[in-house]
Amino acid sequence: MRAVVKSMLFWGSAALVLGMSLAFPPAGPAQDSDYYSDYEDGKELFFAHEYDKAKRKFDDVLRARDNHRGANQYLGRIYLIEKDYGKAIRHLEDCLKETTGDYRKIPLNYLAEAYEGAGRRRKALATWEEYLRYVEPGSDWERKAKDRVKALGGKP
Repeated sequence: MRAVVKSMLFWGSAALVLGMSLAFPPAGPAQDSDYYSDYEDGKELFFAHEYDKAKRKFDDVLRARDNHRGANQYLGRIYLIEKDYGKAIRHLEDCLKETTGDYRKIPLNYLAEAYEGAGRRRKALATWEEYLRYVEPGSDWERKAKDRVKALGGKP
């Protein structure tokens, strides 16, 4: 009986440790906490309109975490604001590679705008059409996208 109890305690403890390690992965190198701090700092700088400083923070995040969805999205938005459409497109496309479901809505909106700014009408049209799949029917976002589709020669 004692052997059974010990076995149950061992396997129960092992399961608990495994579950905890999956829920709370180890911190890893100091770089992990740095990239999170850089990301949060970058967002604060973005919303304070300090784009050059924010770019540096988001670039640091991408050095630590290749293809970080959030860093790519914010960099894409900054480059879109700065009308550097090539860089905006690159970062927003990278963001979308890591994004599924409804989380695609926001980067698709910015990517469609970047394609338009770059004069890539067909890509802009296709992106607005994809964006329409994620917006709420009857919303201002839907109206904007339908207007852009129509302006680009598509059927809203």
